[in-house]
Amino acid sequence: MWFHARDRLELHPRNVDVDEPGGEQVQQILQASWSIACMSNALRNLEGTGHGCTLPTGVTSEVAHLVVREACSVAQLVLATLDRYLGNPLAAPVWADTQIRRLRPSEWSSRWG
Repeated sequence: MWFHARDRLELHPRNVDVDEPGGEQVQQILQASWSIACMSNALRNLEGTGHGCTLPTGVTSEVAHLVVREACSVAQLVLATLDRYLGNPLAAPVWADTQIRRLRPSEWSSRWG
Protein backbone atom coordinates (compact mmCIF):
# COMPACT_ATOMS: atom_id res chain seq x y z
CA MET A 1 0.00 0.00 0.00
CA TRP A 2 2.88 2.39 0.81
CA PHE A 3 4.20 1.84 -2.71
CA HIS A 4 0.95 3.09 -4.24
CA ALA A 5 0.55 5.93 -1.73
CA ARG A 6 4.01 7.33 -2.36
CA ASP A 7 3.45 7.22 -6.13
CA ARG A 8 0.01 8.86 -6.00
CA LEU A 9 1.14 11.53 -3.54
CA GLU A 10 4.37 12.15 -5.46
CA LEU A 11 6.50 11.17 -2.47
CA HIS A 12 8.64 8.85 -4.58
CA PRO A 13 12.30 9.89 -4.63
CA ARG A 14 12.31 9.92 -8.43
CA ASN A 15 9.80 12.82 -8.36
CA VAL A 16 12.28 15.14 -6.67
CA ASP A 17 13.99 17.73 -8.84
CA VAL A 18 17.60 17.23 -7.78
CA ASP A 19 18.58 20.44 -9.57
CA GLU A 20 16.65 22.47 -6.99
CA PRO A 21 18.54 23.57 -3.85
CA GLY A 22 18.33 20.72 -1.35
CA GLY A 23 16.84 18.39 -3.96
CA GLU A 24 19.43 15.65 -3.51
CA GLN A 25 18.97 15.72 0.25
CA VAL A 26 15.17 15.56 -0.04
CA GLN A 27 15.50 12.67 -2.47
CA GLN A 28 17.70 10.76 0.00
CA ILE A 29 15.30 11.51 2.87
CA LEU A 30 12.35 10.14 0.89
CA GLN A 31 14.39 7.05 0.02
CA ALA A 32 15.18 6.62 3.71
CA SER A 33 11.46 6.85 4.53
CA TRP A 34 10.83 3.99 2.09
CA SER A 35 13.59 1.98 3.80
CA ILE A 36 12.05 2.71 7.22
CA ALA A 37 8.64 1.47 6.07
CA CYS A 38 10.12 -1.68 4.50
CA MET A 39 12.43 -2.53 7.38
CA SER A 40 9.73 -1.88 10.00
CA ASN A 41 7.50 -4.36 8.20
CA ALA A 42 10.32 -6.89 7.85
CA LEU A 43 11.19 -6.58 11.54
CA ARG A 44 7.55 -7.00 12.53
CA ASN A 45 7.32 -10.14 10.42
CA LEU A 46 10.59 -11.51 11.83
CA GLU A 47 9.91 -10.77 15.49
CA GLY A 48 6.23 -11.70 15.50
CA THR A 49 2.95 -9.87 15.10
CA GLY A 50 1.15 -10.73 18.33
CA HIS A 51 0.71 -8.36 21.25
CA GLY A 52 2.71 -9.25 24.33
CA CYS A 53 5.18 -11.54 22.54
CA THR A 54 7.36 -13.00 25.32
CA LEU A 55 9.97 -14.79 23.25
CA PRO A 56 13.53 -13.47 23.51
CA THR A 57 14.41 -10.94 20.86
CA GLY A 58 17.53 -9.25 19.54
CA VAL A 59 15.76 -5.90 19.42
CA THR A 60 16.39 -3.66 22.40
CA SER A 61 13.64 -1.47 23.79
CA GLU A 62 15.55 1.59 22.55
CA VAL A 63 15.62 0.29 18.99
CA ALA A 64 11.97 -0.76 19.22
CA HIS A 65 11.02 2.78 20.27
CA LEU A 66 13.11 4.23 17.43
CA VAL A 67 11.35 1.98 14.90
CA VAL A 68 7.91 2.98 16.18
CA ARG A 69 8.76 6.71 16.18
CA GLU A 70 10.17 6.60 12.66
CA ALA A 71 7.26 4.54 11.31
CA CYS A 72 4.90 7.12 12.84
CA SER A 73 6.88 9.92 11.16
CA VAL A 74 6.49 8.24 7.77
CA ALA A 75 2.76 7.74 8.36
CA GLN A 76 2.40 11.38 9.43
CA LEU A 77 4.15 12.55 6.25
CA VAL A 78 1.81 10.48 4.08
CA LEU A 79 -1.33 11.61 5.89
CA ALA A 80 -0.30 15.29 5.90
CA THR A 81 0.45 15.11 2.19
CA LEU A 82 -2.90 13.44 1.54
CA ASP A 83 -4.68 16.16 3.52
CA ARG A 84 -2.94 18.82 1.45
CA TYR A 85 -3.85 17.11 -1.83
CA LEU A 86 -7.46 16.81 -0.70
CA GLY A 87 -7.55 20.51 0.04
CA ASN A 88 -7.55 20.26 3.81
CA PRO A 89 -4.40 22.20 4.77
CA LEU A 90 -5.67 22.89 8.29
CA ALA A 91 -5.45 19.20 9.15
CA ALA A 92 -1.78 19.08 8.17
CA PRO A 93 0.98 20.09 10.58
CA VAL A 94 2.72 23.40 9.92
CA TRP A 95 5.87 21.69 8.60
CA ALA A 96 3.82 19.93 5.91
CA ASP A 97 3.61 23.22 4.02
CA THR A 98 7.13 22.54 2.73
CA GLN A 99 6.51 20.45 -0.33
CA ILE A 100 8.50 18.78 -3.05
CA ARG A 101 6.32 20.27 -5.72
CA ARG A 102 3.47 22.64 -5.03
CA LEU A 103 0.16 22.02 -6.74
CA ARG A 104 -2.13 24.91 -7.48
CA PRO A 105 -5.65 24.57 -6.01
CA SER A 106 -6.97 24.24 -9.57
CA GLU A 107 -4.84 21.08 -9.96
CA TRP A 108 -6.22 19.43 -6.81
CA SER A 109 -9.66 18.65 -8.21
CA SER A 110 -8.33 17.49 -11.57
CA ARG A 111 -5.79 15.25 -9.87
CA TRP A 112 -8.08 13.73 -7.23
CA GLY A 113 -11.51 14.35 -8.78
